[in-house]
Amino acid sequence: MFCLHCGKEIPDQSTFCMVCGKTIKPIQGRPLSWPLIAGVAAAFLIGVGLTVVVTKRASYKSPAAIVDVPSTATQPSNRPSPLEKSPGQIEPAPVKLSPADIAAKFSGAVVVLESYNDQGQKSALGSGFISSPDGKVFTNYHVIRGASRMLARMHDQSTCDVQYIAGYDVAHDVAALKIAGSGLISVHLGNSSLVKAGDHVTALGAPMGLESTLSDGIISAVREIGSFRIFQTSAPISHGSSGGPVFDDYGNVVALAVATIETGENLNFAVPIDTAKALLRDEHQTSFVELLAMTAVHQPILSSSLSVPPQVVTLDLVVPPQGGLLAGSFSISGGLGNDLGVSVVSANGGLAWNGGVIQRYCNLRIPLRGGRYKLVLNNHVGPLWTSSKTISGTVELSYYR
Repeated sequence: MFCLHCGKEIPDQSTFCMVCGKTIKPIQGRPLSWPLIAGVAAAFLIGVGLTVVVTKRASYKSPAAIVDVPSTATQPSNRPSPLEKSPGQIEPAPVKLSPADIAAKFSGAVVVLESYNDQGQKSALGSGFISSPDGKVFTNYHVIRGASRMLARMHDQSTCDVQYIAGYDVAHDVAALKIAGSGLISVHLGNSSLVKAGDHVTALGAPMGLESTLSDGIISAVREIGSFRIFQTSAPISHGSSGGPVFDDYGNVVALAVATIETGENLNFAVPIDTAKALLRDEHQTSFVELLAMTAVHQPILSSSLSVPPQVVTLDLVVPPQGGLLAGSFSISGGLGNDLGVSVVSANGGLAWNGGVIQRYCNLRIPLRGGRYKLVLNNHVGPLWTSSKTISGTVELSYYR
């Protein structure tokens, strides 16, 4: 047996230790033995917070020892199992992705949007991205502006019709579309309120229709214009990239590419994703015919008879940035010869359209880019230009908000 006080081995049935001299009393009339000492030692170690692993089963268990030893290993625990998740459990840190990782993971969610006008002609290209597996697609509003029909070209080069417009915001230049499909590859939508200047971002898009084009940069500035918030970024954006996703370093979409200033040095802009997410709070199913009717603007340029003296008369045109169509017709009467020079010139004097000398009747259909123009009625042409002439008809500038 061993002394309980100093641990030295002493003869069995001893009543005192011959080494330390201390008295040894038996517990409940039984002699002290190694199993009991091991139990008491375990109780002490557990009491001071040490973990005890028992690798040998004791040959004797004292009832008193079992009662007196408080082992935490036998007590019920509130700690969840590895398969359970405690409300206060800390989530693992998110993993940063490289631009190559983002391209590999999310290129399949980026689509090329092809817009067709009311004459069935392809009128514009833009980018978009699938935000949910059921086929919701986010893009810029200006990508769908004036469209009578749209196609989405997928990553595998298959195409599908855009079924309807789920929502749009002209002021903030965002739109949500619906394409057919389920289980589609989609992106993760982030929280753009957390974005700050200096954050690294990665953009995916289809500039000039070149799908899966990857670029990256930083958030150069966060601009506040009234209630309008926009990100300035050094990630290159080109024509056709509009509506493409802008990712943070964890693969979350935090913005949509929207514009670039071509006269500047890498000045690009993106709309925060929170603005686009708001479109789905009250989802609609608007057709392209309905959208055209709701967003069309017709500005009269000529709506009544106009007398043109023997000189040049100009009518001012202000075409919004998205461009417009100058269309209409008028007849020429009075004077001699009934001929009139008709042209359109830009604010800097450049010739935008030349109708030449018109005889008796003029029919206009002139697409114009955004800017200031003048419709020029020149009564100085022809051999008998000294006579005043009268033009009657309707000419208007049409565009979509």
